[in-house]
Amino acid sequence: MKYMISDMLEKLDHHELMNIKQGVEKGDLDFRALVKEKIIEKERSHEKFCAVCQNDIDPGSTTTFTILFGPEGFKKKATFCAVDCLHYFIDKLKEMKC
Repeated sequence: MKYMISDMLEKLDHHELMNIKQGVEKGDLDFRALVKEKIIEKERSHEKFCAVCQNDIDPGSTTTFTILFGPEGFKKKATFCAVDCLHYFIDKLKEMKC
């Protein structure tokens, strides 16, 4: 993580770095909102395709399923287009556990 942030900072010019520095020092709400928005954007990116069959996910559909799984601190999300893909995924998880 440390290296990814330093890579990003390398690409910013002096003015942008100063804006970030001031935002962090002041606890700037705009900066916090921007970071929160990017986190939400990344978390939702998994919802575009089914984790099993890679079909497009219709965000308005009531037949899609999203599960959160994994150990605390390393949670993963998976979205499925239908119950049969969800069952397939769970069956494969069971096979891996045995």
